[in-house]
Amino acid sequence: MQAPGFWDDQERATKVSAEHASVTRKLNGYRELESELDDIEALEELAQEDESIVGELEEQRDKFASRLADLEE
Repeated sequence: MQAPGFWDDQERATKVSAEHASVTRKLNGYRELESELDDIEALEELAQEDESIVGELEEQRDKFASRLADLEE
């Protein structure tokens, strides 16, 4: 989008810009899921030592599975 003349063709530029925004949202969603997965893995390790955490772990897994399903194409 920084290329010289990119904005000269407004229709094409608008389409590319919208596609870029869409892909950026998807990428951000993926990165958030990746972070949540790291948190779940850490929680799993803690749950092995402290069974009182198991309920929270299951809740986090369910939320993660739901968000993953939303992002699948």
